[in-house]
Amino acid sequence: MITFRQLLLWGFLLIVSSCFCQGSFGPSSRWVYDYDNSVFNGITQVQFEETVDINGFSFNKFQKEVTQARFGFDTIQRMRSPIYFLNQDDIILVSFDGTQVDTMFNFNAAVGDQWELAHPNTSEVIVLEVLDVFDKRINDVNLVGQLLSYSYSDSGRRFIDTVLNYVGNTFGYIDPFEFILSSPDSNEGGDLRCFDHPNIGVASFNVERDFTFDFVCEELTSTSTIGTDTRIGRLEIKSLTLNGLLELECSTCQQEKFVVYDVFGRIIKNGFLMRGYNQIWLGEKPSGFFLLHVNGRKPVKIVSLK
Repeated sequence: MITFRQLLLWGFLLIVSSCFCQGSFGPSSRWVYDYDNSVFNGITQVQFEETVDINGFSFNKFQKEVTQARFGFDTIQRMRSPIYFLNQDDIILVSFDGTQVDTMFNFNAAVGDQWELAHPNTSEVIVLEVLDVFDKRINDVNLVGQLLSYSYSDSGRRFIDTVLNYVGNTFGYIDPFEFILSSPDSNEGGDLRCFDHPNIGVASFNVERDFTFDFVCEELTSTSTIGTDTRIGRLEIKSLTLNGLLELECSTCQQEKFVVYDVFGRIIKNGFLMRGYNQIWLGEKPSGFFLLHVNGRKPVKIVSLK
């Protein structure tokens, strides 16, 4: 566990490097994880929200948004507890509660090096150890890779394969405690599907898996934003008329499944989008706002005319 004194010793690093650089686990990072259990399938998206102060240091706060589809229908969004990262010279600090800070990964570590990672509000402490260090090339960029082992309580030693700087765990979720402490039907993330960063570009992982929820990794972009976007990839919202007609353009759509739902998760309309100009009727005199979800991509918030 990292003490406040250790954080102070690392403080000088903040003077020479900004949190808004293009480094790993910074604001430009974005992850998409699989979500699949006995009832729901979908994805978990992890992306930057804001910088926050933790013990006097600027951490990057990442929101975690789960998109769930029950047996392929009734798509809803759920927000999970955020996660906080700070890259200190390739030592990736993490906070799960915005208060307690630990080391998630150490890409300076050599074979045999160990560190502890404690889960807040529990007695569980993971002991991580580097078993191997290697290079991994993705999109013509060289990344440092590690094979880790971890143990907690009396569980014995298990393995994390593979961990990459910038990316993290390529065969699992960003938060190892989700696997350890949560039941299969309550978890918020599974295998990594996509990663995006301007230094690396978009990378797909675990492509040999037959994912049940459609998501096109190639349509991730580093300029994607949060919340009130009027675009998803090549999809553009044109207007929502007073009589409830939603007009949009999709230059790449080919029988793309869509769902429009209200803030309570109730389905208003579903169907398929074709290439070019599309119209969706949402009912007479719509009020409030709606969310348009297309094939697992980040939903668009549509504010109706009053």
